[in-house]
Amino acid sequence: MSVSGRALKEHIESQAGIAFMERPSGWKGPCPFEEDLAGDSFVVFNLKDGEFFCLSCKAKGGIEEFNRLWGEHQTARQKAAPPQQESAPQASVEPPGSFSPQRSVATQTAPSAAVVVTEDVRQHLETLQRQADGLLSLVGQHESTLAEIKQMLVERKSEKVKAESDVSAQREAIIEVKQMLIAAKKNRDLIEADVRLQKHALTEIREFLFEEKKEREKRESESGPKQESLTEIKKLLLENSPQQDSLAEIKKLLLESREERQKLESELRQQLKANKDLELQLSRWYQVKSELESFVQNLENFGKKVRTEFLK
Repeated sequence: MSVSGRALKEHIESQAGIAFMERPSGWKGPCPFEEDLAGDSFVVFNLKDGEFFCLSCKAKGGIEEFNRLWGEHQTARQKAAPPQQESAPQASVEPPGSFSPQRSVATQTAPSAAVVVTEDVRQHLETLQRQADGLLSLVGQHESTLAEIKQMLVERKSEKVKAESDVSAQREAIIEVKQMLIAAKKNRDLIEADVRLQKHALTEIREFLFEEKKEREKRESESGPKQESLTEIKKLLLENSPQQDSLAEIKKLLLESREERQKLESELRQQLKANKDLELQLSRWYQVKSELESFVQNLENFGKKVRTEFLK
């Protein structure tokens, strides 16, 4: 049965009544199998399959190994609690309070102790190798994540440059539309001035016709025939027909200028709306960029801590 590193740490704390300090690689604290409660040689690794290792007594393993060693340790403490009534040679070999399974094995035969030590060192090296492989794998994962984030930042930067170029193009288009509107306004002012002149000329023509009519009526009342009077009026009307045609053309030009101005105003509103959308998108890209840079910085700091802890 295997548990996570955090679950193993909490289990050891509840069983041994000790507290661990969190480190980048896991948790450190005093060894529950030793009397020194102020040390920090006991390490619980923060891995999927939790493992522990003591730099002092070389104890290592998972939760099952801890339960076994903890049971042996409790049994040894219970045996060491009563006063020893052994012979002098036995008391000198095992002083009270210094019980160790490895020492009891070493007192039996020297060759077997050498074999145990060699096997223990080999297992310890294998554990350290697995831990180093896990740390290197973790560092490699973080480095690949950093590379992906840097690639994303490059893509975001290119998109930002493209968006900025689009915004500059939109601004230039807006400036051109504004200039066209200013020119259309000037043309409209000129056309309105021409219309006022034409109206003034028509007013003068009407006044002239009215005076001519009055004089003609006066002449007819005195002596002139009516037919000549009508002929003169038709002639005057034919002479004034170009003025009326000019007035119609001016009205037509005014209508076209008004339609063109409305069309330009509509295009300007669309350009302004597109510009606002692009500026909003740019602000969002800047926010995403700042968040990604903060995330990259945190990952780099974590990678440095992992390397420092591994080197320790």
